[in-house]
Amino acid sequence: TAKVTDPEYLAAAKKLSEVVSMGLIGKGALNTNASQAFELLETGQAGMLVNGSWFFNDAAVGGYGDKIGYFEYNPFTDAGKEEATHWTKSGGTGAMGGYGVSAKGKYVEYSKKVLISFLEARDIANAELGSLSVRKEPVKPLEPRAESYQAYADSLDKIESTTKYEWALNNQELITGLEDACELLLTGLSTPEEYIADLEERISMALGE
Repeated sequence: TAKVTDPEYLAAAKKLSEVVSMGLIGKGALNTNASQAFELLETGQAGMLVNGSWFFNDAAVGGYGDKIGYFEYNPFTDAGKEEATHWTKSGGTGAMGGYGVSAKGKYVEYSKKVLISFLEARDIANAELGSLSVRKEPVKPLEPRAESYQAYADSLDKIESTTKYEWALNNQELITGLEDACELLLTGLSTPEEYIADLEERISMALGE
């Protein structure tokens, strides 16, 4: 029932525009590939990298796992509400996925056993390398995690809420419109008001309204 013209969306766009103007997102950030982004972070030319928690291990392998941290506080919160929103996170929830065995195969039961054995061995190996694990039986990493990764792991049970994004929109015209409008806002090329008006028109066109 929500519409992009609802006041909450404009307020969010204004807050985002404010932090963008303060330098939170660099002008070329949305046109930078992963290798370039890692290099900018490693050489100190970028102060922040938007990524998943798996990057902690990559950073450790690269030799700078103890030189990075993560946003523990919400950078978009209103002044004076920093502590109240400390453990309210944006993003962070995964989607169901994994492997499957065809029910039409000749060796279905055997294949299921092989797959389960593989997944168990993989999860144990990942945990030994320091990755977070949901296994009931704890697996001790072969080497201590990098300081940044351990700090993140220790904070997980403090998180009070996260958000969930829909990654599977099937209207390509709508996806393109959303991406284009967001890029203009995130690079400071459109105002929050222009962003909302642009999105309203793009969504209407994409949905044939």
